[in-house]
Amino acid sequence: SLASLDGFQASEVFLEGLHDPSPEVRRAAILAWTKSDSLEPEGALPALNDSDAVVRSAAAFALGRAELPESAVGPLLDALTDEDERVRFHA
Repeated sequence: SLASLDGFQASEVFLEGLHDPSPEVRRAAILAWTKSDSLEPEGALPALNDSDAVVRSAAAFALGRAELPESAVGPLLDALTDEDERVRFHA
């Protein structure tokens, strides 16, 4: 799984997954990124702006449970005003 890769490998795989055409692949990459012990969870912050609500919701869910630095909290708070109810709920 992505979560078991070292930081560099996981980062490369995550970035590929984040740009995959499939929302499910992007969602899985986000959840794995935030579960990794070797990666900073704020790396998943760009997913809060994904075009797919399922991906934004997964990002809000995962990031809302991660230990984020104070500087990364703003984008998560912005998700509280997302057009999709699932994103707002998880933020």
